[in-house]
Amino acid sequence: MHAGKRVLFLWRIFLSASQACPRGRFHRSGGLPSVFFIRSKSGRNITSLYKGNAVSFTELVKHNECWRDVVAGRPRQWKKGYKFADDTARMYFLVSGRVRLVALAADGGEKTLWYLGDGCCFNETPLFEDDQEKNLIRTGDARFYHECMENCYLHTFTMQDVKMLGKERPELLLNLCQSYATKVTLLSQHLVSLSLESQLTRVCKYLASRLVPGSVPLRARRDLSYREMADLLGMHRISLYKVMRQAQDQGLWDFDKNSDEIVILQPAVFFEEAHTMPPLA
Repeated sequence: MHAGKRVLFLWRIFLSASQACPRGRFHRSGGLPSVFFIRSKSGRNITSLYKGNAVSFTELVKHNECWRDVVAGRPRQWKKGYKFADDTARMYFLVSGRVRLVALAADGGEKTLWYLGDGCCFNETPLFEDDQEKNLIRTGDARFYHECMENCYLHTFTMQDVKMLGKERPELLLNLCQSYATKVTLLSQHLVSLSLESQLTRVCKYLASRLVPGSVPLRARRDLSYREMADLLGMHRISLYKVMRQAQDQGLWDFDKNSDEIVILQPAVFFEEAHTMPPLA
């Protein structure tokens, strides 16, 4: 789907679902999600509190958990590195594993937009396109694909499956609208952060979405490689490491290059830089 069309499509879904909230998935504040489920590298779900645009780099987990109730048969395994193109009218439910959404430019450049964990659906967009919208896709436009970041177990839903289930259980379609609302919020905040905010703020936002609950001193988990983290934050890997080292020299945090945890030494400064609040106790 053309990048602009994708944003407009998600935005229309967001407006239609703006009064609804997935029960137990996030609370609402000012019409936008404030609490998201994220996942640590160990696989645990972590809940953190955010305000405003501090959700820019959150990983989504269990946003479509209700679809687990309607899957049929055993899930199929898809190997790490497998790519799902966005021109196939099939939706996938992630039973376990991790995938990322990537934008691919005509010149071969790539940009990671977000990560999804277990309990999420993906590639829903082609199911809601009509023939006229499909014909608007021009040669040379950016394309999108989802990639397995590890071995994943998935269930597949065809367009006919989704239509039938939608008639039998309308709450499933409402859930898709609600997860679209979350995704368009994430996408818009991601765009704002990449366009307007400093590299340090982006790093702080990333870490603020991956705090270890109850940790003393406060710690955050780096659940991506430096290359993957830099790609998500719109930075070069060397620039990312330089920003993190400079913040360490200034006493903001402490970390070892080979460790997946960052110790936050100045929480007040950290949360101010991340434009967010400390997590709820």
